[in-house]
Amino acid sequence: MTMLNRVHLNGLRAVETVARLGSLAAAAGELNVSASAVSQQIKRTEKQLGQALFERTPGGLVPTEFGAVFTARLGAGFRELAQAVALADEASQCTLVVSVAPAFASKWLLPRLSRHFARHPNVLLRIDASGRVADLDHSDIDIGIRMGVGKWPGVQ
Repeated sequence: MTMLNRVHLNGLRAVETVARLGSLAAAAGELNVSASAVSQQIKRTEKQLGQALFERTPGGLVPTEFGAVFTARLGAGFRELAQAVALADEASQCTLVVSVAPAFASKWLLPRLSRHFARHPNVLLRIDASGRVADLDHSDIDIGIRMGVGKWPGVQ
């Protein structure tokens, strides 16, 4: 991690954003700074790394061979950081997402909500009242309740 201390995080953000969006102006818009500030961050980061990350062309900045590999890794790192920060938001909200059939929601679940909130006042509920069966592995739904003899592999 000591090598990481040599490079400013804002510079890394600027480099990754320019590579992802393709222009200084677009990066400046996302980062809420001027295009000149983004350009200065890139120059400073290249100097700190001792490597050129972009070629300056009449059409704009184009990642060098090293820059393409470097920015791909930065992108993965920033996505991981974004997911880590999202954990704090999720932990503070404590929302249980329940997928149920509309009839089940109105006839059984909704009349019992006051009991739930009396017992668990910090647990919010979001109800997805839909006839479609949710893909629990690839959605934000925590619990799906269905009736019948449906073919639901891997579901209890």
